[in-house]
Amino acid sequence: MFVDRAKINIKAGDGGDGCTSFYTEKYVANGGPDGGDGGKGGDIVFVADSRKSSLIDFRYEKHFRAENGSRGASRYCSGKSGNDLVIKVPKGTVIRDAESGGIIADMFEEDRKVVVLEGGRGGKGNARFKTGRRQAPHFSQTGEKTLVGVVLLHTYPNIPRTDTSPAVTVSRFPSGSSTTRSKLSSISRAKASRREVGVMSWTWRPRVMQPARYLARYSSFLAG
Repeated sequence: MFVDRAKINIKAGDGGDGCTSFYTEKYVANGGPDGGDGGKGGDIVFVADSRKSSLIDFRYEKHFRAENGSRGASRYCSGKSGNDLVIKVPKGTVIRDAESGGIIADMFEEDRKVVVLEGGRGGKGNARFKTGRRQAPHFSQTGEKTLVGVVLLHTYPNIPRTDTSPAVTVSRFPSGSSTTRSKLSSISRAKASRREVGVMSWTWRPRVMQPARYLARYSSFLAG
């Protein structure tokens, strides 16, 4: 089954919360704050893959969420950053915002990577808020929360090559005719144009390929 359109929900990872902690050790008085920062949330990354030719993978799986960042810890330990979520789409896919309809990315190059949503920043631990006048901050910062995004995926299949050879029958043409040479020259140019066009790259409005235009122009001549 060929699926050329899909609507999916994506969400980058939330940032981890900062830690509120104080250094404690035997024989050490007033160790001070040592809370670490939270980790960064994972990004949503789209990658163009020429081995895929359809959006069938998104027919039933429509929710994608990256990993959240971990919370900070004591001893100035920062939280682990969340892993990025890589979503592979066919080469030639266009990613649009579902609400505004604007184009987010054109995945027309092989292995192209586009970060559509960035993960949230990690919160700061209480060690970051220590100052000369505030020696023991009893608070820390929460991680940045991300919102759910809705995107539309559109992929445009490659148009097969058009071959004019089966439609040309030269046995009906009188030999040596200047009209015959002129018509064959036009058809040859059409075939050469077809070789130059090859597999047409996608556009919003499919282009009219040159061989089809020549066939329509000389359809009455070829029928006779």
